[in-house]
Amino acid sequence: MGEICVVDISVIGLHNIEPTEKDFRKVGTELSLAFSQIGFVYLTGHGIVEDVIDDAMQVSKEFFELEEGEKSSISRPSPLSRDGWVSQGRETFTKKGEALVHEFREAFDINGFDEDSRFPENLPKFKTNLLELAHRALNLAERLLRCISLALGKPENFFPSLHSRILGGKNASALRTLYYPAIQGAPLEGHVRCSEHSDYGTFTLLFQDQYPGLEVKSPSGHWVSAKPIPGTILVNIGDLLEMWTGGRFPATKHRVIIPEEEFLKSVPRQSIVFFVHPDNQVVVEPVDDDAKDYSAVLALDHVQKRFAETYQF
Repeated sequence: MGEICVVDISVIGLHNIEPTEKDFRKVGTELSLAFSQIGFVYLTGHGIVEDVIDDAMQVSKEFFELEEGEKSSISRPSPLSRDGWVSQGRETFTKKGEALVHEFREAFDINGFDEDSRFPENLPKFKTNLLELAHRALNLAERLLRCISLALGKPENFFPSLHSRILGGKNASALRTLYYPAIQGAPLEGHVRCSEHSDYGTFTLLFQDQYPGLEVKSPSGHWVSAKPIPGTILVNIGDLLEMWTGGRFPATKHRVIIPEEEFLKSVPRQSIVFFVHPDNQVVVEPVDDDAKDYSAVLALDHVQKRFAETYQF
């Protein structure tokens, strides 16, 4: 095993106005099998239309192509802040004591869409297009949380009730749009687009463009290409769901490499991710009393620790 499964979730997709518990349970069973193998899965039949994803990608590209001075005026100011632009080199996943590696990427993080959130003033569609995608991603995430609740033998509303404030404050969930700039010539040894890491929260929804580069570490330790499949969303398990499941669903390490092919290096690569986290004050501990390898942790404490480890200020 080690390949990433494709699961059709049409019965609970957003085009289905009111899925039944039977529908959620069916998908939950299939997701449970896929997640337990490698912690990643491709979803088809999700119901988020391609135009919404394309519009969010296009306006993101327009933002990242702005002059640095315009982007820096709305930078993410500290590791514990949640909104704003993240310049190249600001975030690194190299561990303490290791040589720092330059990571060729920049990002814009959105933790909410209220009046306190900052957006580029000269790109009004930036907020509009990303808000549209965020709403749909949130609706899909809530349905997936129901599936996972049932798959773990819990009531359907178990996980949704612990994720009640997504994008509404007191919750670390975020929509992140990512940009990997074109690379001309041979990069220096050790430089990457994104170093090996796991995600911090419950799970992540990933929207990829057409260019490869994402790799997933299989249980045997070899790297598997998570190449884009048109019409799919890639989902991966985060640290906190690994804890909740006592390791049954692993928070698999992944990275974004610089392709060897000159054409793929010389074009920008984009993705948009929706990080799903529990509410800040949720205590995360294994749902199975027999899982002894994971200690209880406060959701907010875990994410703040991970941010402090990865952001360079």
